[in-house]
Amino acid sequence: MSTDRRGALIAFCFIAGLAAPTLGWGLALMGFTRADFPIDYAAVVMVCLCIYAPVLVFLNNPGERRSRFEQLTHFAWLWFFANAGFQLAWELPWFLLKETLMYGNITEADTWFWPWWAYGVADTRYLSHHDLTLGISAMDGSVALLEAFAVYLFFRGYRVKAAWLGLIFGACMSWGQFFFYIGEIYNGFAHIEDGWFGFWMKYGVMNLPWCVFPFAATVGFMWFLAVTYKKRGVEEYLAGRQIGLDTPFVAQSELYLTVGPEGDPIAPPANDRQLRRLSALMFASPFVVLGVDALLWMQRF
Repeated sequence: MSTDRRGALIAFCFIAGLAAPTLGWGLALMGFTRADFPIDYAAVVMVCLCIYAPVLVFLNNPGERRSRFEQLTHFAWLWFFANAGFQLAWELPWFLLKETLMYGNITEADTWFWPWWAYGVADTRYLSHHDLTLGISAMDGSVALLEAFAVYLFFRGYRVKAAWLGLIFGACMSWGQFFFYIGEIYNGFAHIEDGWFGFWMKYGVMNLPWCVFPFAATVGFMWFLAVTYKKRGVEEYLAGRQIGLDTPFVAQSELYLTVGPEGDPIAPPANDRQLRRLSALMFASPFVVLGVDALLWMQRF
């Protein structure tokens, strides 16, 4: 049995990317500071391994030959999972804690907020009131639960709907990241501090994938959907089934179609009403989160 070196390497990068900032936060809570050891620098390097880990799917194990379709679809799903994790672990908490983080004059001594300080000491927009950053993070944070739901759909086998959600999120995240960069370029990088490491690593290397990866992932998702629908179309043709133009979108696109272990489409379960209700609730969650937060925010004025 051959060893999956690629899988092991990807797993290592994700584990290191999760463990390093967690360990760094623990050390900060114990009283360690940058003067003792550059904890935040080490954590950033490990997180970058995690961010760039999806690129490793393009490597083949010894003796392995995988198609571009396999590589791109693998990349699309892996990047989507990683992005959902970043939104849940960093963006959503920042969005909920923004009142303190933007106006609390957070420093390294505020150890309970160390993960946001570790990045915000370089990109100071996250530790002071900045409307563009607030808008981007509000969007990212508000869809975090919906992204987690899409991951849940994937592991339940509802990969068609998960892929559609991946397409939508990918478009939103990539354009938001361009605003993130362009706004600061026009401002002469006035908000970027923490020396060369802060500029090149924390601001540059850590954020660049969101300008590139979503486009590659979009190709992967589109390719996956095209192949799935083609297979389904052949089945329908052989069965003599035709879909009318007046068929509802959910039925015509078969959003609740499940996919088997080999990627073959499987007919959706006869009763998926509970999943449809949960889907409606999760689609409403970003609007609920943003609406409630906006009302609370306006009470400040």
